[in-house]
Amino acid sequence: MQFSNSQMSFIALFSFVLFSINSSAQSNDEPNSKMEYGIGVGLIYGDYHEVNNLPEGFDIDIDEARLSPSVNTYIAYRATDKVKITTSPGLDFHFHNEPFSSLDLSSVHLHLPIGVQHRLSGNLSIIGDIYYDYLINQSYEVDDRNISVTDQADTRNLFGASIGLAYSIGKYLEVQLTGSHQFNAVNTFLLTDINGNVEGDVKLRNRFLRLNFVFRG
Repeated sequence: MQFSNSQMSFIALFSFVLFSINSSAQSNDEPNSKMEYGIGVGLIYGDYHEVNNLPEGFDIDIDEARLSPSVNTYIAYRATDKVKITTSPGLDFHFHNEPFSSLDLSSVHLHLPIGVQHRLSGNLSIIGDIYYDYLINQSYEVDDRNISVTDQADTRNLFGASIGLAYSIGKYLEVQLTGSHQFNAVNTFLLTDINGNVEGDVKLRNRFLRLNFVFRG
């Protein structure tokens, strides 16, 4: 996957923000502070969930699950001894196979979740959130060239929810495993007959597992 200059600039700016937040958190660490800060890196294992409105007997194999990276900040407010209010803004990368062809489809999302983390016992917690995703870019890779198709997306404003578990290892590391599902479709593909009449459609929504490693300051 290759990035345009604008994408690289955005990623560089976001990386600087990550570094600044973490440095600020470390320099202002207070023993009794209710705030926690950190940075996270992770892997996304996901595919498209298809919502079909197709003629009877017509079937289609949309996608196979693939791995892609993510990077995020981590900010938490300790409301009680067991409950935290969390947010972890970040960048998510999604790699897919484009339906009806063998082309590689990739997208970059600005991921903005807000959630709750509840400690069950010891170092184990249950976590859940709702999130807003902004589609920064969507492109095909053809002959080692990236062709942007962002303007062909149904919408750049996406919403979803996640739920999972978190396990703290010492003071500075937390491992999170969550499952996420997008509420609205990012792309719709139309099925037409030889005369161009629409006979059905396939709406695609991202769904994925996320393994995230949070390094807390």
